[in-house]
Amino acid sequence: MRLTFQPRLLGSTATAAGPRRTCSIRPFCRQRLHHHSQQRLTVSRPARPPSIRWQRAYSSSRPCLGPAQPAAAPSPPPPPPQPSKRRRAIVLGSLAVLVGGTVYWATAGSASGSFDDNGQRRLAAGGRGGLNTETFVSFAVVARDRVSPTAFVLTLRLLAEDGVARTATAAAIATAWQHGLWSVEVKQPQLQIARDYTPLPRVVGEHGEHGEHGQHSADGTEIRLFVRVVPGGEVSKYLSRRAVGSTVDVRGPRLSFDVAARMGGDGDSDRQVVVLAGGTGISTALQAAKAVLGRGAAVSILWANRQADDSIGVTATIDAKEANPIVRDIKALQTRYGADRLRVLSFVDAQQTWITEPAVRQAIAGPNGKSSGRSWYWPWGRQETTSSATTQPDTTDPSCVYHSARTLERLDADVFRGSTTTRTCSCGAGSAGKNLVLVSGPDGFIAAWAGAKTWAGGQEQQGPLGGILGHMAARDPETFARWQVLKL
Repeated sequence: MRLTFQPRLLGSTATAAGPRRTCSIRPFCRQRLHHHSQQRLTVSRPARPPSIRWQRAYSSSRPCLGPAQPAAAPSPPPPPPQPSKRRRAIVLGSLAVLVGGTVYWATAGSASGSFDDNGQRRLAAGGRGGLNTETFVSFAVVARDRVSPTAFVLTLRLLAEDGVARTATAAAIATAWQHGLWSVEVKQPQLQIARDYTPLPRVVGEHGEHGEHGQHSADGTEIRLFVRVVPGGEVSKYLSRRAVGSTVDVRGPRLSFDVAARMGGDGDSDRQVVVLAGGTGISTALQAAKAVLGRGAAVSILWANRQADDSIGVTATIDAKEANPIVRDIKALQTRYGADRLRVLSFVDAQQTWITEPAVRQAIAGPNGKSSGRSWYWPWGRQETTSSATTQPDTTDPSCVYHSARTLERLDADVFRGSTTTRTCSCGAGSAGKNLVLVSGPDGFIAAWAGAKTWAGGQEQQGPLGGILGHMAARDPETFARWQVLKL
């Protein structure tokens, strides 16, 4: 039999030492005990002294009984770890290098120049405020001529009065015109973005330079830009708000292709240049015309616009005072070199006239190609002769940067990237050269006619010939062997 006890609190009694609590303990078991074995036990416990208050105190290891202690104030959080002196020195040193490099690039870069791909130092005129390829310099808006409701021509003149800066700017512009095709960058200062614009050539007409305006500065520090405001075009929208007397930031020139060197045959009247121009691409067409007309070549321009306002009077007799600046430039070039050597056809979307493959094929045939009579796309007529270019042998060096189609696919200009050093022809003396088809305009226009440009190594390249001209070349390789297509 197992005996257990079950205590029960009975209460407290008063004694001399103080109150005493008592309880009874009864044994119980599974079997019933005899009555005489059941006993009541009384257990007493000394009462706590009235002056001492007891409480259970806890430590980190075990519970214990002890006197109450006053609550301690909460300890403050530990301070954050301080970086080591070595780490602080590394951070401060990195910031100093970053700030110093930024200041040097912004202030000393243009004055000290940079290096081209051949390791030669390329000095920049911008150190004294002249037009250069490193920094943007200010040009003043001296004229603004309307072309159509959405297009205009801005005439810009170097703002700096320093003689060295003006001389350097005039020299840079003259070198660009001598090279052939070129452009400048115009900056939108609020958004810090830039866009390339192709300057219009200086033309002398019956009313002086640029028609009746005749406002070119004598020192050659002016450029003229043909601008069209397009939806989403932040730079064109910015330029549309620049009034006469305001300033525009310009950088350049950026040299493109040397059309005269690619064409070859200096003084050969059989040389031809055909330009397919979309909208403001007429600026490139006029640059090409200026570069080759003086060498005896013939130029045919097929100019496409959405509205007729841009090209009113280009194919008809019109008073120069009523023509817009672009048409005046075309008329002035025709007056100087002859309308038979500079032919311009106008195509307008609103009038449902578009550049077509037959029109391009006829332009490639040229004024001396085999044809008879006049047509709606070639109103000047042609002689029954065959161009002497068909009998010239092809002496193209497969690696020539000027005349090899394969090499051309990897180029974006006839100068080394980031410099003004011109590439050289490797075909040797007596090279026949190439006739040129230039495609200039919006990206979609270029892709439709010649295929899209490509990108490689962060650089835009010509890419393979495609589009309508690519199909034409595939069907008639013998003819196109004498022609080269440039996407501009």
